[in-house]
Amino acid sequence: MDVYLKNWLLNLEFIEDFSSLTYRNIPLPLLSHFYSYLDQLFLQDMIKKYVG
Repeated sequence: MDVYLKNWLLNLEFIEDFSSLTYRNIPLPLLSHFYSYLDQLFLQDMIKKYVG
């Protein structure tokens, strides 16, 4: 979980960039989990960078 906390700006950018996209008047960031859109290799690289 530390990896996500250290990269929280990615999540903030996702919210800002995609809040205009809606489904039934609900913004996309409220309907989805940001990290589910990230490629698994990217997530592994993030974890290696911060965890070791």
